[in-house]
Amino acid sequence: MIRLLVLVLIFFTKSFNITAQKVFYSADNLEVSIDDISRIITIGGSITETTFALGLGKNVVATDVSSNYPEEIFKLPKVSYIRSLTAEGILSLNPTLVLASDDAKPKIVIDQLRDAGLNFILIKEGLEPSDIISKIIDLGFILDRNIQADSIVQAINKKLNEARIIVDELVKKPKVLFVLSQQTPNSFLVAGSSTEASSIIEFAGGINAFDNFSGYKPVTSESLIEANPDFILFMSSRGESLSHSLTETSMINTITAVKKNQIISMDGNFLLGFGPRFGEAVQTLLNHLHPDVYEH
Repeated sequence: MIRLLVLVLIFFTKSFNITAQKVFYSADNLEVSIDDISRIITIGGSITETTFALGLGKNVVATDVSSNYPEEIFKLPKVSYIRSLTAEGILSLNPTLVLASDDAKPKIVIDQLRDAGLNFILIKEGLEPSDIISKIIDLGFILDRNIQADSIVQAINKKLNEARIIVDELVKKPKVLFVLSQQTPNSFLVAGSSTEASSIIEFAGGINAFDNFSGYKPVTSESLIEANPDFILFMSSRGESLSHSLTETSMINTITAVKKNQIISMDGNFLLGFGPRFGEAVQTLLNHLHPDVYEH
């Protein structure tokens, strides 16, 4: 009889993805009990990507609109944007667990969801490899995928170590400008320090062209000319319009990056996602910046 009961419990646990109850401390220091991962909503590109990489994509019932990888998510419902969440949209999907980047807002909506009895966990993000690894390990623990998380971490470390060996031996590092968008005909929103763009440029053996301020700020064409970057980097989603503006705007076409056609376009989630593909992203950018020394 006892053996039969154990078999029944195992069957229900596996069939409905009910985990043994565990406790996890959310990034906002709230203790959250986890006992059911059968219907997950992921909020934030790296949270979504990591959940799928851990093999739990089948449990994801919706994502936020900032998530665009892997391809399977485009078949799922969306729950607005990470910084403008609504309680109604999330609750209507009857999730058992919400996993969100700690960038998720507004706080009042998160509080409403928790008051409604929903397990809502904020996962800490960061700009260092250790932050990425901690995020993956945490999600592995929450989702009972510790072995898979360890495997992802090992793959990231391997690629980062390979990149680090090359970067440590560089004699010269190029100046790299990351452009997020064009604000006006004479103004561009660019990355300063303490941004994902600045961090990955550094890991890939480059120097941020605008490290004299933090975050993203608009700068004029004159400032771009004065900075004179060796490379210009932007997200492929900005497409031809941004590339055209950078190459055709008067005087900007005199800077080194434009004259040498050293303009790099990369998928935004791949470049700035800081998730399971981070090591690969660093190596890809390193190859763009240092094709003469990088070996596949």
